[in-house]
Amino acid sequence: MAHAWYLERVLPQLYSLKNVNRSEGSADQPIGDKVDEEQLRRYSALMAEFSKENQAKANEQTPALLNSESAVA
Repeated sequence: MAHAWYLERVLPQLYSLKNVNRSEGSADQPIGDKVDEEQLRRYSALMAEFSKENQAKANEQTPALLNSESAVA
């Protein structure tokens, strides 16, 4: 049974009961034609905000680490 499961996953074109169409192309294909520009702009803005928040958190935590290390030394 395990062999059958493996063959269905690895070679679905030969052993699967359903027709499976998998893209054999590169995963680095541009997505600009599949996602509209407004969604890409919103995503970009969200990622910039997320990056700023992470940087602020890192800056807040770094001095605390330096203070605790100097207290131990």
